[in-house]
Amino acid sequence: GRLSRDEKKTFVLSFDLVGRVYAGDDGAGEIASSKRPAIYITTGAVVPDGYDAVVPIEETEAKDSSTVQIVSSHVESVLDTKPMTWVRPIGCDIAAGSVVLARGEIVQPVHVALAAQVGLRLADIKVRRLPRIGVLSTGNELTPAFGQPTKIGQGKIPDVNRPMLLTQLAAYGNCIPVDLGIVSDEDSSSISKLLDDALWSESCTENVDVLVTTGGISMGEKDVMAKVFVEGMNGKLHFGRMNMKPGKPTTFITIDRKSDQGAMRRKLIFALPGNPVSASVCTELLVRPCLDLIHDSVASDEDEESFVNHGADHARVHEEVMAELASDIKLDQGRPEYRRVALRRVASADGPS
Repeated sequence: GRLSRDEKKTFVLSFDLVGRVYAGDDGAGEIASSKRPAIYITTGAVVPDGYDAVVPIEETEAKDSSTVQIVSSHVESVLDTKPMTWVRPIGCDIAAGSVVLARGEIVQPVHVALAAQVGLRLADIKVRRLPRIGVLSTGNELTPAFGQPTKIGQGKIPDVNRPMLLTQLAAYGNCIPVDLGIVSDEDSSSISKLLDDALWSESCTENVDVLVTTGGISMGEKDVMAKVFVEGMNGKLHFGRMNMKPGKPTTFITIDRKSDQGAMRRKLIFALPGNPVSASVCTELLVRPCLDLIHDSVASDEDEESFVNHGADHARVHEEVMAELASDIKLDQGRPEYRRVALRRVASADGPS
């Protein structure tokens, strides 16, 4: 039965300390001794045969080198100890049949630990390199950002898109950004040559798989990028306008070409608006999910329906946050609009919100 309050004060629960087991010992064999034998065991050690529970050392006190006594305030709880208390069964952390690393997952430090824990060899883990994505700015008006502190000439502006997108893409962790610099929009043939080298040159060790350009895709006579890709590089135009704001002129093109070994290779082109807000928003909404799909090892031989279903199942879903506008805004009546905001938590009558 349970101990009375007076019995708790006087009852002595002690054990003969008959052995010690440390992490790394095999813990095999049953330890035989006199009545109520106990062993000292460290965290991570194998529980020997004949034992099925552990009492934390904080609930005990050593009377001498061979006897351990339960602290009086813990006597009743120790007497009520159930089997497997403070004992982890073998395999309890990762159940049999669990997926430790899914196909297409970006390997994080914890995945390395899990792979080692389940006994995989490095040779058992097949990885693919991250897709390389080139970032190119176009426009006669651009000058390199972060250069010498000289005065910018009349009609010139610093190229903010390229450093912004290189930094944004690097933060995603699903690609290797490659800086392709700035090109003038005067000579479409020169642009074609530069991009052809970046995409296909066999001598280039940093050929890009995806290309992001900013500027040169609107309706003006200097907006030549779509012409460069379609006419100059035999690309296929999939769309050249989007029903969204910002980002309406966004253009998506693919270019297919056989390698020297005869394999068909496809490069993806995102021609984004030159406005920095448009470029950043479109990179987040379009380029980032595309990079995720590439890294997720979408099979190139999948039929169109399977490809679309795979993309839908693995699409990035942005977190939704309920918020209240601090002031009225006027939205575009013809297009869905994405606005930049600064979120701030404020106290309400019901407490913090």
